[in-house]
Amino acid sequence: MLHVQVAGDVRPLADGLAIVLARPLADPFAREWVGVPTDGMQRWLKLRLAHHLGASGPGSGDGVTANVDFRYPGTLRQVVLAAARHEADVPDVEAADPWRPEHLVWAVLEALRTDPDPARFGPLAVLPSGATWYGRSLRAAQLFDHYAVRRPDLLRHWAAGRALDAVGTPLEPADRWQFELWQAAHARLGTPSPPELVAGVLDGVRAGTVEIALPERLAVFGLTTLPYGAPFLDLLDAIAAQRDVHVFLLDPSATATGRVQATVLAATPDLPVKSVKDLIALAKNKPGAIAYGSSGVGSTTHIAGEMLASMAGIQLNHVPYKSASAAYPDVFSGRVALIFDTALSMLQHIKAERVRPLAVTTPARASILPNLPTISEAGVPGYAITLWIAIYAPAGTP
Repeated sequence: MLHVQVAGDVRPLADGLAIVLARPLADPFAREWVGVPTDGMQRWLKLRLAHHLGASGPGSGDGVTANVDFRYPGTLRQVVLAAARHEADVPDVEAADPWRPEHLVWAVLEALRTDPDPARFGPLAVLPSGATWYGRSLRAAQLFDHYAVRRPDLLRHWAAGRALDAVGTPLEPADRWQFELWQAAHARLGTPSPPELVAGVLDGVRAGTVEIALPERLAVFGLTTLPYGAPFLDLLDAIAAQRDVHVFLLDPSATATGRVQATVLAATPDLPVKSVKDLIALAKNKPGAIAYGSSGVGSTTHIAGEMLASMAGIQLNHVPYKSASAAYPDVFSGRVALIFDTALSMLQHIKAERVRPLAVTTPARASILPNLPTISEAGVPGYAITLWIAIYAPAGTP
């Protein structure tokens, strides 16, 4: 399950992480996994956690941060790639990746120096005065690595032999050399690129059929931006289907928060509705015949459905599940017509056209689905569901 905590100050985030880590794992010898973006923040976090973990009392500061592996958040991608290559037991999965720039450079260099038609590599086919072939190759390898993490759809096009850009437009002649050089390096490496591997392995990670070298609980701490943009969210979503993933966002942008927190109302494609107004009309004609799945009785998604029914004057049949992900098989089969879930979790199913999104529950449109209306503007004025968390103490607590 994915848990998100947002704050404008790093200290309450660290204290929240300490509360999570204080709960023992099922395996007492398992090490915790915490992704932290910088070395300086890692050092500070270790000291801050020691105020809580193993301390003799509140505020004593005599605790210790032990049995915790601090990694960079981007390492998650390498762990999933290692699983896709069946290398889960490799000690340093990042160093083992043949598509890392320090390894890819040699395939690029070989292509530039030995290809029978070097002219197809455009400006890189000629070595300017003062430059070196290795330096040119390394710049190209770094460029391809940037595409892999920021523009994975671009490289999937190239792997399929399509000289297109990330949005599916044919490459300009001046840019085609990148496609040609990447394909030449791909052929020399003889192994799928990270975007090719990730696209196929995430479904297995979600289903639990692909083993990844991560503990049952992990945390990503102190992010102000997403390391790889939207692909990183897809990664977190897949891992969170089988593990507890705690994300601590430090004063994030509205885009990052909206991507994680927005909730979507979606229908099975077989339901003859394309909008919230269509849904209301159908529900009024068939009171109680339309079922919606939620992540459990009393959950936010349960309340979202009951609030919609109340404000729209319709009857919906609530079907609770242990989690939203557990409801999807029944939604896909049509046994349950509607589902409320986070945009982050649902996006993969929307792209695959396994569900039809109708609206978001938030007061404003979600940045991750900008063309999807809110329920309020789609036919139920004033409707809004947002997630918030509070901590309460007994009256009189000092």
